[in-house]
Amino acid sequence: MCSAKMICTFCIFVALLPTGLHHAVHESFDGQTNYHYVFKDMKSPMPRILHSRLERYDRRLLGIKMSPANGEWEFEMLRLRNGLKK
Repeated sequence: MCSAKMICTFCIFVALLPTGLHHAVHESFDGQTNYHYVFKDMKSPMPRILHSRLERYDRRLLGIKMSPANGEWEFEMLRLRNGLKK
């Protein structure tokens, strides 16, 4: 059985959990970097990127740094027929 002390500790932790999640937002306009973060699993050639915007969140939970996460993103791209041409 759970003791009253364990239940009380759990309730305090759950109550403080939403207040302990802090994140900073960084906005990036670098097309190649943003493409890598959003479409890293795509095996096709990278298209020509005309414009991109990506919000990245640096997250912390109760002072512990967590992995960054993608937020909203937008891309304007041109598909190239024979891969990447310069």
